[in-house]
Amino acid sequence: MIKLLLMLLMPVINSLSHISLKYGTTRQKKISKLLFLLIGYSGFIVVTVLSTYILKFIELKSLTTVLALNYIFVLFFASVLLKEKLNLNIYIGTIFILLGVVVFNL
Repeated sequence: MIKLLLMLLMPVINSLSHISLKYGTTRQKKISKLLFLLIGYSGFIVVTVLSTYILKFIELKSLTTVLALNYIFVLFFASVLLKEKLNLNIYIGTIFILLGVVVFNL
């Protein structure tokens, strides 16, 4: 159960790391820029360690499928936290990603 929870948490951590890096690059103050960049890169390290650990217990196919959800989480967090605008092409692409995840798991 813990391994499944960690596996599902990985795309969220990875997505928040992406958002933190983007937010950090737009900051003017050096301290806040460094803090967000550090948080972003630390998240990537955590995801790398978690994926290495989880691969001991599950197949690579399952992990790859879960990590594909990262794109959807990045879109969600970018629109909510960074107030980025999403258009029709992004929604269509998101549907294709979800369809790919479903088909890949059949």
